[in-house]
Amino acid sequence: AAADTLARVAAVLLVASLAGRAFQRLRLPRISGYLLTGAVLGPRALAVLRETHAARLAATDAMCLAVIGIAAGAELQMADLRRHPRPTLVMTACVSLFSFAFVFLAFLVVGPRVAFLAPLESKHVALVGSLLGTLAIARSPASAIAVLREMDAKGPFCQHVISVTVAKDFLVVALFALNVEFAALANLDFSTSSFPGSEDPETRVITQTRDDQGDILNALFAPVLSVAAAVLFGVALGAALGRFTKPRFLFFAVEDFDFDEKILTKKKNTILKRSLRAATVALASGGAFALASKTNVEPLLLCVVAGATCANRRHAGGAGERETLFAATSALMPVVNLVFFTAAGSSVRFDRVFKDTNTVVAAIALFLARLFALFHATAFARDALVKRDDETQNQNRLASTVSKAHTAPLFFNQAATRDVVWMAMITQAGVAMGLVKSCERRFASSWGGDFAALAAATIVLNLLAGPPAFRHAIVAAGESGAQRNASGATTGETVRTVDDETSSPAVPSP
Repeated sequence: AAADTLARVAAVLLVASLAGRAFQRLRLPRISGYLLTGAVLGPRALAVLRETHAARLAATDAMCLAVIGIAAGAELQMADLRRHPRPTLVMTACVSLFSFAFVFLAFLVVGPRVAFLAPLESKHVALVGSLLGTLAIARSPASAIAVLREMDAKGPFCQHVISVTVAKDFLVVALFALNVEFAALANLDFSTSSFPGSEDPETRVITQTRDDQGDILNALFAPVLSVAAAVLFGVALGAALGRFTKPRFLFFAVEDFDFDEKILTKKKNTILKRSLRAATVALASGGAFALASKTNVEPLLLCVVAGATCANRRHAGGAGERETLFAATSALMPVVNLVFFTAAGSSVRFDRVFKDTNTVVAAIALFLARLFALFHATAFARDALVKRDDETQNQNRLASTVSKAHTAPLFFNQAATRDVVWMAMITQAGVAMGLVKSCERRFASSWGGDFAALAAATIVLNLLAGPPAFRHAIVAAGESGAQRNASGATTGETVRTVDDETSSPAVPSP
């Protein structure tokens, strides 16, 4: 049985890898190919992976989610945020508020017709809608960086997009964690929903029990404490990760090992060095994720905070720790994406979406509502920033200086760019799917599967539409490598890799 499972999983992952490469040639994200392969070869289609095999593959979710969280948090660059705080924070706030409001209101309209909510009350629809609205805030940093690297794109527009993307993902993990905790606290009865076994109320497992449910104050503060604990322990884990990935620490436990710095500077030992760092990050974050899951601490938020902390520590070796973390996550993410999204495709109940026309309509409606929200949010933020700039310049005309921290990006004043900013905010991928999977596991005994199917369908729509739209926005901003080369505006700016062996254009690392 073990050999059969291993053979099937290996075959499916191989097919998924080939499908991902095919999708990349079509200029679509690789993870789209992974999701499609998992769905087609999964237990609800060709059944190359049966339920037991898919369950064993999904057992890697915790490790994958931990690495995804670390990688997402590591993209937060506090130095850039400190240099241009106002544009990033204003855009992040506007996009987050508009996305939540538009998607939530859209779901209040279409949600009552969805199969698993049709027999239920409006409060059930509002609960699911609040989770979908919060999820709409997410935007994929990895996908954005992949497009930037593909087009060799850089400039103020691209940097602004990356800053907002990472800030939004940091925010959405915290908000979604709070939302899930309050949803569990509400403990609504979804027993008439479409999940297997729901016909027998006696088989329904209560999502969450609390010894202190009678104490309203304790119950209300529990979600806040869960998120606060995740932040606290995330900071501690981030500080520890910086130390764990140092060469001396990695070899300290090896008995009778005579450490020599030169052993890790030789080219032939580069693979050993990178493997040890990647394994250390994976094991430390995976262990913390598993422990947090058992102690009512939000695990994904903990890992995001840990990644942000490790990447932004301000001390003599801080830059080296950041580069080391980037190298480790860069080595891990291709494998993590392959396993995680293939497993997601095989386990998420996409068949529930296609069996119900109203669910398909709801997914499309949520996708369109999010696009509408992004368009109006970016326009509102642009107008607010430009208007504030005009007022500031008038007030400081005599001084003839304006603080750069309060200056709106110049591309907001360029006709070709200002109306395409929203196109750079569409794509969703790893973090969004990770939140969906964590919610599905939390409410697995009731409505988690139905919610995951609907949410995953909207994520796939955003995943397919986002990269082409972002490419168009980069071209409109004039920041692609081809445009710089054509205009003779290329620069010699380079950044060093972790191993100081090669140099490459200064594009943020995933």
